[in-house]
Amino acid sequence: MTFGNAGGFQGSQSMGELKQRTKDVLDNVRTVAHTLGTFQEEAAAIMGDLQQRGVTSTANMGAFAATQQSMGAQVGMTGMDFIQYGLQGAEMFRGSGIGMQNGFNVMQQARLNTEFMMSDPYSKNLISDMGGANSAAVAMAENATRHMTGGMGLMQSMSVLGGGSLISQGYMQDMAGAADFIAQDPANLLRARVFQPDVIAAQIQHGGTLGLQANTTNKYMDLMKTMGIGIGRDGKIDAAVLAGLVMEGEDMSRNEALLMVKQVAAGPEAMRDAEAAAFSGSLDALENESMVSV
Repeated sequence: MTFGNAGGFQGSQSMGELKQRTKDVLDNVRTVAHTLGTFQEEAAAIMGDLQQRGVTSTANMGAFAATQQSMGAQVGMTGMDFIQYGLQGAEMFRGSGIGMQNGFNVMQQARLNTEFMMSDPYSKNLISDMGGANSAAVAMAENATRHMTGGMGLMQSMSVLGGGSLISQGYMQDMAGAADFIAQDPANLLRARVFQPDVIAAQIQHGGTLGLQANTTNKYMDLMKTMGIGIGRDGKIDAAVLAGLVMEGEDMSRNEALLMVKQVAAGPEAMRDAEAAAFSGSLDALENESMVSV
């Protein structure tokens, strides 16, 4: 596959733009090939592939390749391998309305988050039982996204579209926000279904993979508090009970539910150290939430 066949020149509207795009390609292919340690033909092909999927532009490819090389090294991959890993996520979101760039980012962030969790002996055993870090990260990305594309995600989307928090703060808040949104106009239920992918895209851009996972865990934490189950005398949430609710409610395996809870409990600050997405504003409550270690 050549760069042109991969879509590298798509979007050029004039001869001037085509010349500029050609110059960008000639300048960047050598840089990208050198940075990723690959042949220029392969570099040109991956550049076209990434641009076609909307992951990055040709003009930004040099800096993008350097970042990929750096992040890949954190998880024991080459930059090229880490790009290919991210493209699995891009394909997962193809045609969904969420955006292939967001899928690319979710998959890579999930892999970085999972690598960070390998430093915890208990989490390392969970990840090993799930087939290793690569397989575990794919499961985490799929589980986090599946929740938001389902019925509970639709309810949260209605709350968001009505002005609610972008990242869920619990069942009660989402239900109240959704009810208010529908009360304004019953047709809003259909509008929410249409705009649900846009809400998910905004959530990914705001909180990344960990933010999507927080959508799930926050709901079940709220349910535990409402029902008065799994709460110790000191007010701490029993992470094992939380994982059990996530496991049953989201149809996850035991290890997937436990790892999700462990990742969210690790906290936004810790995940930032792993170069995952930054958290702010609506996730303050999660940052301050205390959990019992599993």
